[in-house]
Amino acid sequence: MLFQKRKTFGEICPAVQEANSELKLIIFGDDASPYRGLMAPVFAPFSSDGKLNLEEIPKYGRYLFENSVKGVLVNGTVGEGALLSIEERKSVLEIWMDVARALDIFVMVHVGAANMNGVIELAKYAESVGADSILCLPDMFFRPTTITDLVDYLKVISAAVPKTPLFYYNYPDLTGVKLDMVEFLKVGFKEIPTLSGLKYTHNNLDEGIRCVELYDRKFTIFLGCDQLIFAGFCAGFDSMIATTLNFAHEEIIEIQKKTEKGDNEVARNLQRRITDLVYLLIPDVPFISGMKAVVSKISGVQLGEPRLPIRKLTTANLEKLEKELKDRKWI
Repeated sequence: MLFQKRKTFGEICPAVQEANSELKLIIFGDDASPYRGLMAPVFAPFSSDGKLNLEEIPKYGRYLFENSVKGVLVNGTVGEGALLSIEERKSVLEIWMDVARALDIFVMVHVGAANMNGVIELAKYAESVGADSILCLPDMFFRPTTITDLVDYLKVISAAVPKTPLFYYNYPDLTGVKLDMVEFLKVGFKEIPTLSGLKYTHNNLDEGIRCVELYDRKFTIFLGCDQLIFAGFCAGFDSMIATTLNFAHEEIIEIQKKTEKGDNEVARNLQRRITDLVYLLIPDVPFISGMKAVVSKISGVQLGEPRLPIRKLTTANLEKLEKELKDRKWI
């Protein structure tokens, strides 16, 4: 049995469960991926001296939990995993696992690293502390150029952590790896025992939905594009990893509900509200810097500034951002 059933939140805290039925953990059987739904990629909190501010993570987790976020991706792109040391990444995951056990939040952790030894060390640590699944980018220097290359790479990781579901992080604009994901899943299904799906950070919805529908929706495919949340739900995605879920949880949940009911005009307007904020930031500041500041402003969690080489916000950037958030009624 690949996926162990965990206690439901109602068993841990029945009073809160009764008060908010949307906070149930989704449990799946042996023949399915362990989680489908909405997941927030979490930011790494830093103090003013550039060191990790781990004390903010429990507050961050509680904020997400109270806003119906059931799953988190740790040490991903916006979590600046590539800018953390191996030990720092372990320490961040350790605290998030403590939070997850207290609140029954699903935890996916990114384990991609500069070399295979680092990947395996992170993957084994993730399995040892009970992470629900792992996510992995391809090698970013010696990039796979064929599906066979990619499958062989991921087979090594799967073999090292045979009890933990593995997701491939498909982000072609960042990695330069542009392989057919449908064909990858077909080969991976046969050769990678723990392969459970993709984080699909791409705007090719045609390929994406073919991945979703493959083998009667065998795999969980998380769409990772904040500007395509509405389009993704319309196309048939049921799972998303969205940076904006860190603050636009009400809007995203409502988009999903309205789309299911066919109320597309309301859903489209909510998507436009999210997209307008994303594009407000893009011309002036790096996405991570801007989003990190937005989440700090809205949530009250002190996430700090990003690490180099990500450009920090200027005072003028921050003043403009705060004014726009107020004008657009985000704060």
